[in-house]
Amino acid sequence: MSSGDVGRAVTEWLSAGSACGFARVGEIRGVGSAAVGEVFAWNEAGDTEGGLLGGAVNEPVQAAARRVLAGPDSVEMLELTIDDSGAVQAGLSCGGSVTVVVQSAGRIPGQFWSALAERRPVALATVVGEAESLVVLDGGGSFGAVGGPDAGSAVEDAARRLLAGGETTSRRVEVGDRTVLVEAFVPEPTLVVVGDGALADAITRQAAVLGWPATATTDVDAATKLLDGAGASAALVMLSHAVELDVPVLAAAIGRGVPYIGALGSARTQQRRADQLRDLGVADADIGAIHGPIGLDLGGNRPASIALAICAEILASRNRRHAASLRGRTAPVRTTDTRG
Repeated sequence: MSSGDVGRAVTEWLSAGSACGFARVGEIRGVGSAAVGEVFAWNEAGDTEGGLLGGAVNEPVQAAARRVLAGPDSVEMLELTIDDSGAVQAGLSCGGSVTVVVQSAGRIPGQFWSALAERRPVALATVVGEAESLVVLDGGGSFGAVGGPDAGSAVEDAARRLLAGGETTSRRVEVGDRTVLVEAFVPEPTLVVVGDGALADAITRQAAVLGWPATATTDVDAATKLLDGAGASAALVMLSHAVELDVPVLAAAIGRGVPYIGALGSARTQQRRADQLRDLGVADADIGAIHGPIGLDLGGNRPASIALAICAEILASRNRRHAASLRGRTAPVRTTDTRG
């Protein structure tokens, strides 16, 4: 189950007036194959969505869930240890310790659930020991509160720095006498590859190495449905040169605001697509935003090399990087410093 499924379920439960709770893995130490950002939600009727750590922490989390629903203003941060045998049973690579945050879903601003459902990057800040939450949308506003204006500004800045890192992660931020857990939820890119053959196969394999979902299709309707399902995490890779396929799908992606659109082909092919998109009323700025020819200039003509160049460009675009060499760089490599 994805975080999008959890976002949609909680939105539905809250709309129906059902009390529900939300738990997530906020921090990990060890537990090699587990990821920060795993989420789990439940409601008072016993319905659930998502899961944490292969069930290794079900018992304490379920106990906390009952307490949270009984006192919806509460938030609990569970410090849990998973031994090696429990890790193996849960399908984890090794034991370790985790921080699991459990709280009432109703106390979290609704914009958080919408962002999860739409697979848009979002940050959630929670004051340790209190029920206050602040939601920060990537490229958008902030909602909720974690103290006064000065504290909220510092936490929001920390959240935006985490979101700029382009991956799901968390940090604790000290603001005055308060400790705030700031969590960034950034869905992995979901690749929609339009085309077939050796290159399409190589791209789906390269995406799998990165842990990215990827589906190849040669049908316009199937491609648009895949784009709709991927939401804001979609990345379109146009390989086909077929007139009846490439322009309709490119136009559909532009109309949906897909954040990364790339197209394979020569300068002549790129111009033909641009002319046809313009005839459909697509703005020049949107046409100019297409990455075409697609991929970084890494050299290599084999399908695996081209697939690497394409996925590397998607990663750089997603993380707002220029894909330059790090050699000679003196500034910090990462941009997620949260000192406030």
